[in-house]
Amino acid sequence: MIIFIDFDDVLFNTKQFVADIRSIFEKNGVSEETFKKYYRYFEVKKGEKIVRKYNPYKQIERIKAQGFETGKIEKEFAKLISDTSEYIFSDGIEFLDEVKNEDLYVVSFGDRKFQKEKINNSGIAKYFKKISVVDFSKAVEIKKILKNKKVKKGEGLIFIDDREKFLKDIKKSYPGMVTFLLKIPEGRYDDEITNYCDFEVRSFNEILEIIEPVSV
Repeated sequence: MIIFIDFDDVLFNTKQFVADIRSIFEKNGVSEETFKKYYRYFEVKKGEKIVRKYNPYKQIERIKAQGFETGKIEKEFAKLISDTSEYIFSDGIEFLDEVKNEDLYVVSFGDRKFQKEKINNSGIAKYFKKISVVDFSKAVEIKKILKNKKVKKGEGLIFIDDREKFLKDIKKSYPGMVTFLLKIPEGRYDDEITNYCDFEVRSFNEILEIIEPVSV
């Protein structure tokens, strides 16, 4: 099998991670209102604002520019980001151990620097052939990966995500790919609804029960 899997809210407890970041800001004098105001930034390409992303480093820079003292925030955040292993869901590790002999790829959306730092410091990078962070279409990135890989006839293609927009993109581009909408209580998007997934699941154990026959 070739398995493409999202990171935030799928393998990683992003809700708790962001809450811990917010706590660092608030205890160092940054109000919730200010935190939210500078939470995201626009990526600019060719003179156009194209996508909103989150990057704490840029958030700190923007708040600092307003006259805030951010030295303690920077120090505490550096400690937090240096080891993100505690935010990996335990059943995610169990899943990766079960499928570690398959071809595994992370395809995540977000700010490249921040996302890769977060993933690499989580301790799970060793499971994956490649870690990709994309600006827009995950389908485009998967196309690049598959183009450089020899897919065996009958080999299962699996895609696991928690967002409707990415599942829709994948299913339209690869109708034969088996897609999973993972809706976990700890996720930020556990209320997502889509007609573009083959299976809606609540845990990695449910995924394992389904994909085992696919791999035969």
